[in-house]
Amino acid sequence: MAKKSFDQRLKDRWLGKQNEKASQTMARMREFDGLFNNKIFNQLRRILTHNQEGGKK
Repeated sequence: MAKKSFDQRLKDRWLGKQNEKASQTMARMREFDGLFNNKIFNQLRRILTHNQEGGKK
């Protein structure tokens, strides 16, 4: 009984660490996606505004 609970505790701890790692990875990916999308968006906006200004001239 005690051995089983010890094994279970180890398993729970391991699973907890795995979940923590996964959530950290997801957070990092989301952060990266946000930065990446912002960069693309800013570049596109710059290109579009540049073209509009060029067209006005």
